Amino acid sequence: CYDPLAAWRLEQGIARLRRASLVVTDRLHGHLLALLLGIPHVLLDERTGKLKAFHETWTRGLSGVRFAPDVAAVHDCLAALRACAERERAS
Repeated sequence: CYDPLAAWRLEQGIARLRRASLVVTDRLHGHLLALLLGIPHVLLDERTGKLKAFHETWTRGLSGVRFAPDVAAVHDCLAALRACAERERAS
């Protein structure tokens, strides 16, 4: 009963993410989809620290991902991702 709706929502989410060159997310599923789709993104921590723990355990060091402990750090993370993309295009 819910499978068609869940599939539709997933398709819609993927379509939205694919239109972006960079993503900022504070949601685990947004992080996972961006990873699977190869979209550079900033993972913004939330108040429980769940995303920080997940990132440090499973996705730390992967290219195309920067972790922002708070909103103030997002700008620097985006700049780092843009610089990486520029270096990749130049080589």
